[in-house]
Amino acid sequence: DIEFYQKSDDSNAALIAGGVAGGAGGATAIAGGAAVATPFLAGFTTTGVVAGSAAAAAQAGIGSVAAGSWFATLQSIAATTIIGTVAAPVLGAVAVVAGVAAIAGTVTAVVIHKKGRDKK
Repeated sequence: DIEFYQKSDDSNAALIAGGVAGGAGGATAIAGGAAVATPFLAGFTTTGVVAGSAAAAAQAGIGSVAAGSWFATLQSIAATTIIGTVAAPVLGAVAVVAGVAAIAGTVTAVVIHKKGRDKK
């Protein structure tokens, strides 16, 4: 209810600030988790491009990969960091779950607060 959020008491201001922070934190965790897991899942690994993967198809379409290109950069990152290991999708999944939990917690707090206000 829009009117509920337009009231200017301290509890609503704190709830709105917490909601914005919780939603932003949750969205950031989800985006970060996806960003960490995607290169590995696409086929960029510490041992090179996985045969039959999306990365292999992209490489076949590119032909000779130029140094500094997006493809070379992704492979370099995957070859030298945790992003190129099986841990990447696990870390990504943990971040996504944490993000969803943050957003769910924020929504729950809003619902509980609103129900408490409606009883008054």
